[in-house]
Amino acid sequence: QNFEQILPGVNAIEWEKENGLYKADFFKEGHEGEAWFKPDGTWVRTETDVFIHELPEAVTTYVKEQYPDYRIDDAEWVETPAQNY
Repeated sequence: QNFEQILPGVNAIEWEKENGLYKADFFKEGHEGEAWFKPDGTWVRTETDVFIHELPEAVTTYVKEQYPDYRIDDAEWVETPAQNY
């Protein structure tokens, strides 16, 4: 029920138990994600993949300037009850 409240209209593809939490894998608007819940159903966090071309220009510029020998391989949008980042 909490999954449906957090992600209305999205279907969980697979559920797993990991590190004492339940993880639901899902796809939303072409992005892969995971929603994490405590055994009592309390929502812990949602992690949604972000395509590199969707990152703000300030982020990609910072990485290029500060880490010229590196490339961004993976990016996620994380939502928690306390904050989003």
